[in-house]
Amino acid sequence: MKWAAAADALFALARYPHQASWILTALFTHALAVLIAAFVVWIALCVAKSRTTSGGAGMGMVAPRAAATGGRCGACAIYVKDIAAHEAGHATVAEALGYQVTGAIVYGWGAGGFTAIPGWTDNPWHTMVMAAAGRSGENRNRMIFTADLDGGKRDEYSDAWWIHRLAPQIAKARGVTRDEAIEQARAEADRILAANTPQWRRQTDVLNRDRRIGDVTDLL
Repeated sequence: MKWAAAADALFALARYPHQASWILTALFTHALAVLIAAFVVWIALCVAKSRTTSGGAGMGMVAPRAAATGGRCGACAIYVKDIAAHEAGHATVAEALGYQVTGAIVYGWGAGGFTAIPGWTDNPWHTMVMAAAGRSGENRNRMIFTADLDGGKRDEYSDAWWIHRLAPQIAKARGVTRDEAIEQARAEADRILAANTPQWRRQTDVLNRDRRIGDVTDLL
């Protein structure tokens, strides 16, 4: 009986093509809605996990940890490579500025990452540039959807928080506005990363493959 009913339904759709088209459109629309809802839930879970992973701040964290300071980047990216490119951006620019990167890690399931850079807050201008470098790394990896600074200016220890916190000091020292100081930090991060693209690419590939560089004992 079930097969007969299915056959009758198919014959009915064949006899009324306009009705068949409407039914198929409705089914496609419902399936798309389900997929979008599932994607939104997945993103929400990623954000929640990044907010509860060591530190409790927002996405794109750049926070001190243990005896070292570093970049804690909870970029809930669709692809792990996007996070790897972000962390590699922090690491590459830090090393170009003369800092030692002791370790970097990409956490699983898009939960973010961490780049440990001892002494990275010693120079406010360098701190701004290194914080902006995560965004620079992501944008070198992406073909569409340009990334901005991770986190918000009120999200404690996020990339954006550090940059907005230090912008007035740098603006006063350079004789520019706060917004101009922020734009200069972004441009400098872009410039340094462009000059060190091979190193950034190698670090991105290693982080994407192994999920870690250097000593990550204190980052797990």
